Amino acid sequence: MQEPTTNPNELSKQEREVLQCVAEGKPNRHIANDMCLSAHTIKNHKANIKKKLGLSSCIQLYKGAIEWLTKASNSENKENRGWGQLFDYQYIVYK
Repeated sequence: MQEPTTNPNELSKQEREVLQCVAEGKPNRHIANDMCLSAHTIKNHKANIKKKLGLSSCIQLYKGAIEWLTKASNSENKENRGWGQLFDYQYIVYK
């Protein structure tokens, strides 16, 4: 089993694209259309992202994606941005 990462840059290029689209609030079918993929593939990418980042809910994925995108757009050194710098997702519990 793969250990969760704290760095979204360790995701695949397509997973990072999906993460950006999630942050923009796009639904699966729009993401799929934009990326020329099926909605089922987007759903799988989201599941893989959550697993790789150690997230347990879509809410965590959405909130984290927004924070990551905001941080990335404000960062001068975009190569060193990391999920763990944004919030300690392992200790956040969403109900």
